[in-house]
Amino acid sequence: MKKARRSLLRLRWILLPVMVVVAMSGVASAAAVRGRLERPLGRPAADVTVTVSNPNGSKRSASYRTDSEGMFYLSIPSGKYHLEIWLVTPHGARPLVYEIDVVEPVTDLRPIVLPAN
Repeated sequence: MKKARRSLLRLRWILLPVMVVVAMSGVASAAAVRGRLERPLGRPAADVTVTVSNPNGSKRSASYRTDSEGMFYLSIPSGKYHLEIWLVTPHGARPLVYEIDVVEPVTDLRPIVLPAN
């Protein structure tokens, strides 16, 4: 019985560090991205849809909406992306696309002024 218990304790001390390394290797870090959309004359562009896609357009993020101050906040891994700002026109929705480079821990984007309707 004591021998079996010692074997289990020894096994625990071997497996615990291995499990920690495996668990940490799957953790993806993300950067906080902050941006502001403005209308002409500096007014905030509230309730505008924003998405992010990889440069080849094969993957798109969930959509986000700007708040009452025109701000949007994203949390995505570091890398190069296309920021898509979806504007509603008489011909449907079309995105304005901006290339962004996201770095950790925080990427602050310059305010983006939307075209007049």
